Amino acid sequence: MGVARLVSVDADSDSGKLPDVVLFHLDNRYNQRVIDTQYSSLDSALQATPVGGVLEIRSARTVAAPFVVNKACQIVMAQAGSITTTANISAVQVPADDGLITGGSIVGPGSGTAGVGTAIEVKSAKRTRIVGGNISGFSKYGILVDTVSDFLVQGCDLSDIAYGGVMMLSCTSGTVERNRVRNITQPSGFVNSYGIAATRDSSKTLAASPRSAQILISNNLIDGVPKWEGIDTHAGTEITITNNVVRNTNVGIALVPGVGTDGADLYGPQNCLVSGNVIDSTVNDGSRSSGVQIVGAGITLGSPIEAASGCVLTNNTARRHGKEAGGANDGAITMYNTTGAVISANTVTEGGVRGVHVYHDNQRATIFGNTLTDSWSDTVAYSAAIHISSTFNTVSIGMNVAGRGTKSAAKVNDRGLFVATGTSNTITDLSNDFDSCTTPVADTGNVSSIQQRAKKVGYFGATPVVRPSGTPSAATDATTTQALVNDLRAKLISLGLIG
Repeated sequence: MGVARLVSVDADSDSGKLPDVVLFHLDNRYNQRVIDTQYSSLDSALQATPVGGVLEIRSARTVAAPFVVNKACQIVMAQAGSITTTANISAVQVPADDGLITGGSIVGPGSGTAGVGTAIEVKSAKRTRIVGGNISGFSKYGILVDTVSDFLVQGCDLSDIAYGGVMMLSCTSGTVERNRVRNITQPSGFVNSYGIAATRDSSKTLAASPRSAQILISNNLIDGVPKWEGIDTHAGTEITITNNVVRNTNVGIALVPGVGTDGADLYGPQNCLVSGNVIDSTVNDGSRSSGVQIVGAGITLGSPIEAASGCVLTNNTARRHGKEAGGANDGAITMYNTTGAVISANTVTEGGVRGVHVYHDNQRATIFGNTLTDSWSDTVAYSAAIHISSTFNTVSIGMNVAGRGTKSAAKVNDRGLFVATGTSNTITDLSNDFDSCTTPVADTGNVSSIQQRAKKVGYFGATPVVRPSGTPSAATDATTTQALVNDLRAKLISLGLIG
């Protein structure tokens, strides 16, 4: 019987490859790896990398033109590997399918001025993965994925970006998870900015630039988009935004319309889910706008162009959002031009003027089981836990609770349910607990079909008045309430929101 011997074999120090005799017995699988230090440029190193192979960047590289990854391969930045550019360009471009970029850092010239600088641009590709690494200092985007499907952006740290941390244009079947996006600067020249956004190119037709669809945005930290929106979709469909932390933004999460080529709102978001997020403006002065917006396309009251349809907002926490000076379309949670929206089991603290603002053209909406603490204002004549402020709304409102915390302001918990007008509104009020409010129900249009747990029922103004004649009896109230509650419970079970 022979005796096995262990043989020490060193890698070829010049090429970074194992000796040919070893590679032969390993089926040559490790010969796929190329080390950039053996080449004069990243382009020549990539040229030497086989399709399906690995280019390992170990050195600090400076590029004056985009590094174009035009083949299916892995770009792995290890050790001191980095890419820096002082030019206003896309540092890395990926036009090929099946690419992976991971690790290291990509640094641009800064985010103080508006430009086109982008760290990683992926266009018209499939199965692209961008995993880990640090990106900073670019004049437009950190990561741009344009017309890309089956993609992953995971575990990246993006900071000091002028316009968009992670921007998706007409993308499908992707995941953006466990990233950190900080300090989106929005310099002069940009009128808005985003931490993470799933949208489309509005300069093109819908056929040429479709909606982004079937995208998961999960477990990200967005910290610092003070001039605009933390997480956004313009007219996306089946966008799931879940378990993110969104801090120090003007608007936390926005499901909003997309525009046509003429710049007018034309398309509404469809079947989007916003769940389990923590949204905090981080300011106490009431200067920031909504924590969450659900908005469809429309101009004329009563005639939405395309409603935001089937959107669900559940189990989120929103703190210190909503402008205390009011505004027609503001509140901690704001909705208009919607169909079938569900607002359930959310916790809203210190909402500016309104905890939940039902503006106009909300059909078959459900607002159920939310906790709304310290809706407030210093400059408006009222505050309200839930405010139906305009017309063409059909809304069921049940099992919501208004709580009193520690906020000090001219108006705190002034009204519970505030229905500002009866015009074209149908409001079903199901056993809410607004007893901590000065006026639990202020129904100026007398349109709420049932009003329970209200110590006082008032019309616009501070003085409560007796309920009008013809109000259903207590027995009728109880029977009707139970039937409506049963119907509402069945609807929530069908949506998977309760067991």
